[in-house]
Amino acid sequence: MNAKENYGTRLAGVVTKRPILTVIFSILFALGLGSGMSKLTMSNDYRYFFGEDNPQRLAFEKLQNVYSKDDGLVVVLAPKNKDVFTKENLEAIKELTKSAWKVPFSTRVDSISNFQYSRAIEDDLIVENLVPKNVVLNSSKLEAIKNITLAEPLLKDRLINKPGSVTAINIQLNFPGKHPMEVPQVAKFVREMTEKFQTKHPQFEVKLTGLAMMNNAFNEAGMNDMMTLTPIMYGIILVIMAVMLRSFFAVVATFNVIFFSVISGMGLAGFLGIPITPPSSIAPTVIVTLAIADSIHILKGILYSLSLGLTKKESIKEAMAANLRPVFLTSFTTAIGFLSLNFSDTPPFHDLGNITAMGVLAAFVLSVTLLPALITILPLKAPKKLEDKKSLWQVRFANWVTEHKKPVLFTTLFITIFLAVQVPKIELNDQFVNYFDDSIQFRNDTEYTMNNLTGIYQVNYDLKSGESGGISNPEYLNKVEEFSNWLRGQPDVIHVSTVTDTFKRLNKNMHADQESFYSLPQSRDLAAQYLLLYEMSLPYGLDLNNQIDVDKSSTRVIATFGNIETKQILEANKVAEQWLVKNSPEHMHTLGSSPTIMFSHISERNVKSMAWGTLLAFALITIILIVSLKSWKYGIISLLPNVIPAVISYGIWSLTVGKAGFAIAIVSSVTLGIVVDDTVHFLSKYVRAIKDKGMSTPDAIEYAFSSVGSALVVTSVILSVGFSVLMFSPFKMNVILGSLSALTIIAALVVDFTFLPAVLALADDDKSKAKTQGKQDKGENMKVKNVLATIAVTALAIGVGSQVKAEENKGLWVAQQVEKANDGFINQVANVEMVLLNKHGQKSIRKMKIKTLEVKNDGDKSLTTFRSPRDVKGTSFLSFSHTKKADDQWLYLPALKRVKRISSNNKSGPFMGSEFAYEDISSQEVDKYTYKYIKAQKVENVDGHVIERYPVDENSGYTKQIVLVDSKEWRIQKVDFYDRKDSHLKTLEYLGYNKYTNGKWRPNEMFMTNHQSGKSTRLIWKDYKFKQNISTKDFSKNALKRLR
Repeated sequence: MNAKENYGTRLAGVVTKRPILTVIFSILFALGLGSGMSKLTMSNDYRYFFGEDNPQRLAFEKLQNVYSKDDGLVVVLAPKNKDVFTKENLEAIKELTKSAWKVPFSTRVDSISNFQYSRAIEDDLIVENLVPKNVVLNSSKLEAIKNITLAEPLLKDRLINKPGSVTAINIQLNFPGKHPMEVPQVAKFVREMTEKFQTKHPQFEVKLTGLAMMNNAFNEAGMNDMMTLTPIMYGIILVIMAVMLRSFFAVVATFNVIFFSVISGMGLAGFLGIPITPPSSIAPTVIVTLAIADSIHILKGILYSLSLGLTKKESIKEAMAANLRPVFLTSFTTAIGFLSLNFSDTPPFHDLGNITAMGVLAAFVLSVTLLPALITILPLKAPKKLEDKKSLWQVRFANWVTEHKKPVLFTTLFITIFLAVQVPKIELNDQFVNYFDDSIQFRNDTEYTMNNLTGIYQVNYDLKSGESGGISNPEYLNKVEEFSNWLRGQPDVIHVSTVTDTFKRLNKNMHADQESFYSLPQSRDLAAQYLLLYEMSLPYGLDLNNQIDVDKSSTRVIATFGNIETKQILEANKVAEQWLVKNSPEHMHTLGSSPTIMFSHISERNVKSMAWGTLLAFALITIILIVSLKSWKYGIISLLPNVIPAVISYGIWSLTVGKAGFAIAIVSSVTLGIVVDDTVHFLSKYVRAIKDKGMSTPDAIEYAFSSVGSALVVTSVILSVGFSVLMFSPFKMNVILGSLSALTIIAALVVDFTFLPAVLALADDDKSKAKTQGKQDKGENMKVKNVLATIAVTALAIGVGSQVKAEENKGLWVAQQVEKANDGFINQVANVEMVLLNKHGQKSIRKMKIKTLEVKNDGDKSLTTFRSPRDVKGTSFLSFSHTKKADDQWLYLPALKRVKRISSNNKSGPFMGSEFAYEDISSQEVDKYTYKYIKAQKVENVDGHVIERYPVDENSGYTKQIVLVDSKEWRIQKVDFYDRKDSHLKTLEYLGYNKYTNGKWRPNEMFMTNHQSGKSTRLIWKDYKFKQNISTKDFSKNALKRLR
């Protein structure tokens, strides 16, 4: 008996001597690892499918940092009467739009009801909801709304279909990414919201789609696989094992091994912080199938020895002696195959590989400790004693292969070459909607949306003007319009979103709504001032920050495509990029970016990255086999049986299916470590017969078949059935992975039963003899050291009522003290510099002069004159703030030399595109809020108070504000703003207070941070002057025209 087999014999001796202790320690070992399962989390962000250095992901995230996040959720509404434009239906849509602002993490809600429709009435620009509040929807009004909606480029084929029978509400979301349940929380909220809506308005069918629902579909698919496939796998395998092993207690012992192997692998994943995604959710199923293979070989060895008349303990020792090395090698090579998934460009596949590799190694430990210990304890009935080996089917088949070695060899090579030619014909297609089958509601709802309303596949083009404020340049706008119109003419493009449509509508509005002026402004100053006028009329959440960057130097055009395949998307994007290169200045050249583009490249990138991973794994496994078998010849012979099965399965898939997603790139790596198992077991027995038993080549082949043939059939059937279970997954990538893997495993069995013995029969002659025992022992010891060193290297790589009333009164009292401290300033003049900064670090600076006139018993009057940027220089904004009613606002446009009245209900909208809303910078009269006292708090070693105030005006963008005030000078130090869904939106800090000669305190800086968008704005106040020679007459429409 050689040294390696002695390790197996010694281990078996320890286990059979103290089986109960071994069982206890093995279970404690597995439970210790399994305790990490409590730390497992789910990842439902589609971005996780792309590495942090993925160029398409980086490009899209850069775009989102400049504009806004596009994690949208689309609520599709289909009235059963097929007419959106009825009074009942429009009122219901308006109601649901209002409710949608309550969705967690929502930052914007767009629908036909709140579309900001602009029109002109004499010198007033009216910007209001298309379906306004408190307006009687009579037949003429309904017809007008319908005509406007169906003709508006920003709405048709996006939020309304051509017949006007289906509409949608688009909810833009900004997930903080701090908790894995953010996406499920949103999905749950929206489902409950729409269920209540349908109960109240049964005339609607509701569909939910968008990126947020896709993320949730990933989550639900993963959970579904873990909750259904693993139990199914257990059931099927137990049945197969019971039939093939014909021993109840052998099945019980194996079940314990696979159960604790899964627990160990998943527990380690929890400890390492590996999240669960649809690909990695199948790890338990894969571990189950692989863990069985080790147990089957040892059990088959035990049963085989029992059939020869050996006792149970002798049979265990013999089985462990013969199988320790091949079981170790197969476990190790399988782990290498799965670890090579770390080369994939898709992190969830890294996780699948790492979890499975850890589970496989745990299965090896348990199969050589827990399994033999349980067999020692449990009663195991010996099979019928084997009298005539020649009656075995394995022996008869071995003889047939040996006799027909050349036909078998050349037939296999011919079939392999024919199928290899078919492999390049496989078409890669990664339409992410088709990742899910019909059992996932997201798939059905999205297909309905694409068939009846709009597309879900979009590509963004970030078009730079080359200069600050350049989006107002007529030449630039004309080129953007030209590109947009070209896109609209392309096949499969359903909708194009472009800011030029807004400019054309504004130009028409500024010319008394004459249709002939529906064109781009011909003057840069006009365009800039139109845009400023429009932006200052927009309410909370409906600004243009999702289309125009903070510096007004670039805009994005969004092309929406129909239900087309990956290669068509890539080709259309390539043509668009080439059009820009040929027809626009260099600063407008850009690459298309979007989740669609990201997914369209995922197959190509994975095929390239996994080629290197598979090659490395293949080389490493081959080296291990050469070292283990101590033979270059047998190591080289093992190459083809490890490659041919993958070629056969890919070729058959090409002929029968023809299409695949990115999962196809990892199948060869996943199955490589598995198909090697058959080769290792067969070659190990063959080499043992040649070297240790001195058999001839035909006898050695016969010995290998009789020793492991039955076990290979059992393990291959179980493995193929185990992977076939993945075909029941609702996640198509898992279906492809399971189908191809099962096919490859069956192909591997056929190849190892035909091609491999045929090659061996031709390569060896009858004079093959065993080497001396001393040399063998030395070689085997060296193999142990080499393998252990490889393990170490690989392991490093894995790496109450009255009280409430009192608090309200105290909160009001604090607010009154703040107002009292500021009363009596009469008027003030200051120069202000506004510094806008977006998440990408892009900066824009605007300068203005602000005059303020104190008004007793009402809100103050303010006059803002813009000094830069150049395009809006001389534009002046006059605002009369009121305590109770809506503010009055006018804007003087020097390019038109006219004063335009603008919407007065937009106090929640952004001031000049900044993070300050009008209500943030207007006078803060006490009567604008109700109050609640929270607590006392120190402010820079000075006593202070924290109060909550709640806006009275329903048009406010906030539900509450938390205000920190010092009680020495009654200065506001900080304000935290909470949006309409009561989420923390912004923080305003007042910095650098100075006391002026009139005794009033003023800050040098007001710093506003938007926690949801990552953007910020600084207002830097300079040159404060009080009690200037200004009066009410300086704050009038006529005064605006005199300003310079």
